[in-house]
Amino acid sequence: MNKLGLIAGLALVAATGCNTSTKGAQGNIVFTPSNCGLYLGCAVSDGLAVGGAAYLQISGTAGVSTAGVTLDVEDASVADIMPVADQGGEPTWEIVGLAPGVARVIAYDANDEQLDFVEIGVQTVTGLTLDSVLGTAVGPNLTDATYDQVWTVNADQNYAFRLRGYVGDDPEAATGEIMGRFVTTTTVDSGLVPYIDNVQSNLEEGHIRFNAPAGDYQVDFDTGPDAGTLSVLFSVQ
Repeated sequence: MNKLGLIAGLALVAATGCNTSTKGAQGNIVFTPSNCGLYLGCAVSDGLAVGGAAYLQISGTAGVSTAGVTLDVEDASVADIMPVADQGGEPTWEIVGLAPGVARVIAYDANDEQLDFVEIGVQTVTGLTLDSVLGTAVGPNLTDATYDQVWTVNADQNYAFRLRGYVGDDPEAATGEIMGRFVTTTTVDSGLVPYIDNVQSNLEEGHIRFNAPAGDYQVDFDTGPDAGTLSVLFSVQ
């Protein structure tokens, strides 16, 4: 096994879905989550995982400027929020779930007056799963005695998978999807290492893309105490 976690300089595999915007309770600010770990797009209503991170972009409704607007979380024990570089020309913050509860994200104007707010539910995930985001993979088989998941793919073809958390009993149910990118230690079978696309992968967030010859390859994902681990076998045929 060859540990490839925490590799710097790998490109982020961007979500290709459509993110959903939510108008704040006071109707002044539109909040749009992004880069949240969900392949099909992010929505405030999806909630946020404990230990997971997502971006939150803001824009003003008609006649409302976001110049000088800052975001804060009312209960700092539930979530933390910090400014990051603008995304798509919109002011952006990163929010990280810390504990189960409701994170009320408040937008303050340049005079430190409340301008608007939105509430995001924060939950502890039940477990981890992989989404197949490139190629026609078969799986996951969840009944293997050795691995949490087994995926079957074709040899010498491009495949990509991304890690996400879920809540509920069924990791494949859309109702169990929850926002959250996790800091992940990804341990890759040494036989698979030469076939990983290091430009399109981001192993430190559980994103892996490869084109491999026939064989069985184990990949383990470890997100620590918040979301746990996932052991996967890629059966390349």
